[in-house]
Amino acid sequence: MKNRFSKQFIRYFLLIFMMLFFLSGIRYQRGSNVIVDHINDDVEDYFRLLENRMISTYEDRIRDLVYTRELTETLLADDVSFNQIPSFYYELSKTLGLYDQIRYLDLHGQEQIRINYDEGHPRIVTGDELQNKSECYYFMEMTQLGQDEVYLSPLDLNIENGKLEWPLKPMIRMGMRVQNEQGSPIGFVVLNYLASNWMQADTKYFSSSQEHMIDFQALMIVNEDGYYLQHEKEEFKWGFILPDRSGANFAQEFPAIWEQRDQGSVVREEVNHGLVYIKKITALRPEPPYQAEPYELGYLSYSVSEDLYRAYFASIKQEWAIMISLSIFFALLGAYFLENSVKSRRELMDTLHHQANRDELTGLFNKSGFLMMMPSEAKRWNDGVLAIGYFDIDDFKAINDRYGHAVGDEVLIEMGNRLQEVLRERDLPARIHGDEFNILLKLRKEIDAMVVARRLINRMKDPIETSVGEIFVTVSLGIAFIRPGESFEEVAERADRLMYKVKRSGKSDYLIEGLAPEPEK
Repeated sequence: MKNRFSKQFIRYFLLIFMMLFFLSGIRYQRGSNVIVDHINDDVEDYFRLLENRMISTYEDRIRDLVYTRELTETLLADDVSFNQIPSFYYELSKTLGLYDQIRYLDLHGQEQIRINYDEGHPRIVTGDELQNKSECYYFMEMTQLGQDEVYLSPLDLNIENGKLEWPLKPMIRMGMRVQNEQGSPIGFVVLNYLASNWMQADTKYFSSSQEHMIDFQALMIVNEDGYYLQHEKEEFKWGFILPDRSGANFAQEFPAIWEQRDQGSVVREEVNHGLVYIKKITALRPEPPYQAEPYELGYLSYSVSEDLYRAYFASIKQEWAIMISLSIFFALLGAYFLENSVKSRRELMDTLHHQANRDELTGLFNKSGFLMMMPSEAKRWNDGVLAIGYFDIDDFKAINDRYGHAVGDEVLIEMGNRLQEVLRERDLPARIHGDEFNILLKLRKEIDAMVVARRLINRMKDPIETSVGEIFVTVSLGIAFIRPGESFEEVAERADRLMYKVKRSGKSDYLIEGLAPEPEK
């Protein structure tokens, strides 16, 4: 029986398949790198958001402390009865609602005034409930304060009457010295800040990927010894205080990334269940003239779970599997045609290049090629929004009339080159007709269209070197966003109307659907 496949056919098949397999591997690697970069960017943005919020909260609490100290000194200087001061503290506690206790201690550590914030309501503590804190570490450290120095205790849990308070209350004790008109110290104001307000939020952070969401409950804050101050699992927190939780330690769980934690930037490690990130929190300092030791809160950390990590790569793996299957198919098909005729080989190349239609002058897609590529390109973009840009060259007919069509072609070629230079690799440009161009823009957010538009308008203003010397041209651009269910023609028509609106109002500018124009500089 005659062999079904000749040696020549097998050689062609292996050659084409290996080439396509190599290209699909490159595509897969690039796609994977883009996904990882995307996750990294989101986590870095997330950490930056948290740090800014922590710094702002820190500054606000220092201002509260300074205000309380100055209020106390003012009241004492105005000969207000000492018994009236608790009512002022009471109103302060009620208004702010952030402090578990607001206290005034004398120079011997005895509480003279204390306002407790119990279940959302302030209460003035009197009599035997007032305690002596002279043996507490924070009081002994506050006795060393100067007039404009601020004391902040380490973040720990609240202890009342020698016992840990339940439910657990993460606490930062803040204090300043109070002095009389002669400058002599007479006591201390102390605010017990409920740090749970600092480490949690009632909002969620959505990344630009539709599959990914970061929320504050998943945030981890780790102290200098690797113990969790914040973790989505309650039983992992406060291991340095609670002996039964001492095994929950970031440094022990992720020793490799812990060794790199002080690099000054976000550190990332791939682990068997996803990705782990850590970044040292910027040391917090009060604004002058107030002084304090730099406040080291520890480290921010976030873990991308195994399920979420796999979900990120599911689409690219599926695409790669399809590409391998297509590689086999096209290799078989190509081997068959290559074995039979040169004409078949050209048809194979057309098939392998998805029968793309190109504009001969600029090398960009022509209108038919653009329309053919639009559906698949739009379907593959799920990281934001899509838009159609429509622009042409202002007064291009005058260039052809004055210099001739050959020079006009030189201008069009340079326009095509600059268009590809300005756009991102993921965008799809095309020359539709004459001096008219279309762009499929793949944007993370609608506001990003303004950046692309301004870059394109400015680049096109640069002089063009032609066979008759330098020529200056400008373009007018309209951009419309693609909404679900809309056809290309509908969106392109809106973009076209925006472009002509620019031309009527002065040319060499852009308009974007739904976005206000940039203010004139």
